[in-house]
Amino acid sequence: MPLTNPLTPTLFLWSSGPIHWGIEASQICEVLPYSPLHILPGFPPYVLGFFQHRSQWIPVLDLADQGNAVTYEPSDVFVVCEAPAGTWACLATALHGFVEADFQEPLSLPKGQSTLFHQVATRSILWEHRTIFLLDIPLLNTSVLAPIRRTVPPLPSDQQVEHPETLQTIPSAKSPCIGSPQVSLALFQFGGMTFGVEMANLQECLEIQDMSPIPCCPPWIIGQTNIHGDIFTILDIRSFLQAPPGPWRAPITCIIPRLPQQDIAIAVDSILGSITLPCSAILRHPTWHLPQGESFITGLVMHSSLPFSVIDLESLLSSERVTVYDPV
Repeated sequence: MPLTNPLTPTLFLWSSGPIHWGIEASQICEVLPYSPLHILPGFPPYVLGFFQHRSQWIPVLDLADQGNAVTYEPSDVFVVCEAPAGTWACLATALHGFVEADFQEPLSLPKGQSTLFHQVATRSILWEHRTIFLLDIPLLNTSVLAPIRRTVPPLPSDQQVEHPETLQTIPSAKSPCIGSPQVSLALFQFGGMTFGVEMANLQECLEIQDMSPIPCCPPWIIGQTNIHGDIFTILDIRSFLQAPPGPWRAPITCIIPRLPQQDIAIAVDSILGSITLPCSAILRHPTWHLPQGESFITGLVMHSSLPFSVIDLESLLSSERVTVYDPV
């Protein structure tokens, strides 16, 4: 809906948690029912995740700044908006509809704040005894959307995920991205997240039927098992990748990294298969926010059906945080 009067524009109003928001009606695309989000670790906490909308992956912003404390209700909806930097959405807990209202003076907000609210709320109106904060679209474009868009290069639609059986036997190989335009990745999931690991860095994928717990070990060490006559330590790396830890019990699906002098198995929820794609489809150095400055997540692929993060297992397993204690 185009603006007819710059002094009394038509606004669309909604609430995200305790904060009431407004945006010019011409920038609203549609309102959609809530659907589960695809989570990609490493993004700022105000990026709740992505969902597929009209054949593209749309970032969902947490305008309430609740971060991991945000909860979803069946009545929640997505407000989908257009901006110069691309389509985006936010989670709305209540809708208030369209109104015509005058802008108030610019807000005086505390200095030195870095939350999403302080980045995009610059003006307000008073509507039915409520303070409605107006989104500053230019600021949203430059400080929020543009950096996100720079980390989500599109992947050609003809790249398909092969069947998981192709991962049972993995031949030895050097990294195909060294002097080669393509890379093969194994895809797996845990904690509702999808990750890719270069096939050259994997030795095997298998299901472990029996394991033995190890006393006096950190929580990410699940236990030990016998694989082809050798004793392997089973690790749960989900906490290092911002995924919630989960209870493990046999049988456990594991991937075996190809590491020198380390007999380690990594527990995963499921193995999806493998994919071969151009190295250029992986953003290798995203400006993501990772805990303690670690760089386990080395890239991102926005696949047409399933976006996933690329992790460096060798870097993760050599981290000081991943410590296998001596027997006591």
